[in-house]
Amino acid sequence: VACLLLLLAASQPVLAAPAIYDVEVVIFSYSGSADSAEHGVRPAGASAAGAAFRDGEFTELDRSQYRLDAIRNALRQSGGYRVLFHRAWRQVASGRNTAAAYPVHSLLTSGSRSVEGSIRLVLERYLHLDVNLVQMAARGAGAGSVPVHELRENRRIRSGELHYFDHPRFGMIAQVTPYSVPETAAVEEPAPESESPAVSVEPPPSPVDDQLTR
Repeated sequence: VACLLLLLAASQPVLAAPAIYDVEVVIFSYSGSADSAEHGVRPAGASAAGAAFRDGEFTELDRSQYRLDAIRNALRQSGGYRVLFHRAWRQVASGRNTAAAYPVHSLLTSGSRSVEGSIRLVLERYLHLDVNLVQMAARGAGAGSVPVHELRENRRIRSGELHYFDHPRFGMIAQVTPYSVPETAAVEEPAPESESPAVSVEPPPSPVDDQLTR
């Protein structure tokens, strides 16, 4: 019977742990580029590229967990770029048919630039990022219309590396990092009580705190 149970247990499929990744993106525009209608004009109020956000598929990371702050700050300090969007989140990667799209929507306080769309992390044989973004910029002429610049690319990526998605009007820097669920610390079992009677021992004097700074 024991051998039969072992054979049955060995025949059961082993479920692989889900592949979890941290995704961080910085989207920026080139402040020196002039807006032009050559990329098409979208009427005000028309829907841009994007996907609905479904609860439970992404976990927003705390700012302390961001890895691209130095890049964002360098872009902000430069006179040639304007940061439009900077986010980091954690998600389970899945195949193209089931991969969820992280929604992107940002509007500068000046109203001069906005970016909308979605980013999908796809895991099949390799990792891919599917980028589908639209940048809209306000125009003084022609009330109710904005020039549209689209950045659409499906690219195979390597985890841990920086990837730059380029467009003549705006761009995106992305990093995808594997995340490992921390193992639960083993709980130490209390040592068995000694049968000998307890002996009262006075604690030694506390050492002087030298207040060393780390």
